[in-house]
Amino acid sequence: MNSHLALLIAVSVVGCVALGGFFCTKTQGWGKYTLSALLLLMAMLFASLCFAAGFLKADLFGSIMSGVIGFTAGLFRSRKMEGKLEGTEGKGGMR
Repeated sequence: MNSHLALLIAVSVVGCVALGGFFCTKTQGWGKYTLSALLLLMAMLFASLCFAAGFLKADLFGSIMSGVIGFTAGLFRSRKMEGKLEGTEGKGGMR
């Protein structure tokens, strides 16, 4: 087995473990955060497989990963802001 095939198998195994962990720890229902997390995980897995197979150049792979990280940061921020807004209900609204 050559190193290229071993790399593809390793990336596939890590991706399958990540997907399995996602579905094992997922709570009931498909909210916007759950669906977004699944789509981000799938985008990372697909981009990693394409990069390992040589279909993506390093700069394009880096751009995709930067986009995923930025989108994830936005998800965490919006979730944090929703929690703050929910905590202010009944206290005169946002201040």
